[in-house]
Amino acid sequence: MTTRELEICERVARIRKEVARWSQPDLSTAAGVTHHQLAGVEYGRAPLRYKLAIYLCKHFNISQRWLALGDLPMCPQYDVWMGYSVLEQPKSLFSWVFDNYIEHDTRIIEAAWIKELGEEKFRAGDFGGLEFTTLQMPKIAYANGAARSTEKLVGITLNWLPDDLKAIYSDCLLDADKAFRVKFKKQINEALPPSEREGFKKMGAVAESGLTKVIESGNCVSVTPKLPTLLKRLNEATRERGSKTALAKFMGVPLPNVSQWLSGEREPSGETTLQLLNWVEQQERQK
Repeated sequence: MTTRELEICERVARIRKEVARWSQPDLSTAAGVTHHQLAGVEYGRAPLRYKLAIYLCKHFNISQRWLALGDLPMCPQYDVWMGYSVLEQPKSLFSWVFDNYIEHDTRIIEAAWIKELGEEKFRAGDFGGLEFTTLQMPKIAYANGAARSTEKLVGITLNWLPDDLKAIYSDCLLDADKAFRVKFKKQINEALPPSEREGFKKMGAVAESGLTKVIESGNCVSVTPKLPTLLKRLNEATRERGSKTALAKFMGVPLPNVSQWLSGEREPSGETTLQLLNWVEQQERQK
């Protein structure tokens, strides 16, 4: 491992011993990792993965910059979006996620607090008697950071997903976009400059028509959902008695809904399709 990864591992051990004051078995159980995995990190045999890093920062109020770079103060954590686990890559290195997503926004917050307090007080964790649970940035900076992070996430997800999942993912994006446009129609019209309104309406028409398209780098990329293949897999997985009931429970819907989806009588939304795919993959792995 690199020197940096080894230093991060040492900081994980410090969190457990100095902040949490838990044993390795207790912390590993609470964090949802094995004792062997936690020990491997603490002893520098394995790098820190993002899933464990999220737990440490959130539950022990640890600064993401301190954990990744060693920059003081050790606490509190920075108020930045940590939901990158939507990529479903919990094994991603914490250092990689930090460098590509989190570092920029934490640097903005850090600069704001250093300007407010002075660097010496900030590094010492002296916030003038104020007790902060998190270090926050101005709302506009947070909004811009979230938008930038979302754009990166969409691009990365579309790069590594297979074609059938790209179709489902794009459906989910269109569903969310349509709901957003309906709910905030007035605010959107007021915020958009006149020169942008026509283009925004055309993009909205794509979502309204139900076409499965995604906007990437200014180009529309068409993808065709493979619902028939998914329905075939679902019907295979629900042959056993009680399996349809289990699926309905997993989805949180009445049993008739499941029957309508399986028969093709009712077409599931993009988000529902993603959940159905998740369930059928779980069933196939168990066989």
